[in-house]
Amino acid sequence: KFARTHTLSGHDGFPFSLCVPLRPYSAVVLSQKPIALVSFVVDAEMLERELGDYLAISGSEEALGEWNSSKAVPLYPQSEGSKVFRSVAISMPADVSITYKPILCHGGHTKKWSEGENLLWNTVCGPQSVYCEWLQE
Repeated sequence: KFARTHTLSGHDGFPFSLCVPLRPYSAVVLSQKPIALVSFVVDAEMLERELGDYLAISGSEEALGEWNSSKAVPLYPQSEGSKVFRSVAISMPADVSITYKPILCHGGHTKKWSEGENLLWNTVCGPQSVYCEWLQE
C-alpha cells in the first residue's frame, strides 16, 4: 500500500508529485521534460558473426552515440543462441524523431552497417520497443 501522495509546488511554478515508499532498486526521476524509455530489438537471422563481433545501435541522438560507433548502444541476445538481440532501455527525449541503424562492431569499431536507408522512429512518452531486421544483400 502506498503512502499519501502530496502535491508540492516548486519555485518555478511547476507542480510535481511525491509518493513514498519506494521499492528496493527503484529510481526516482524528477523531470519537467517528457522522457521515452526505448529498447531496440534487432532480428539478425541473416547476419553471420565471428568471434568478438557484437551488434549495436547507432543513431542521431546523443544516447545512441550520434553516429559514432564507439558510443553506440550494445545489443545482447534475448536468450542463448538467439538471433534476436535487445538493448537495455535507453532514456531519450519524448516526442522527437530519431534516425538509427544496427551496426556490427568488433573491438569498438564498425565492421559493417545494416544495408538500406537509415531507420526512423518517433519517440513517445514512456516505455517502448523498436523492432527492426538486419538487412544485407
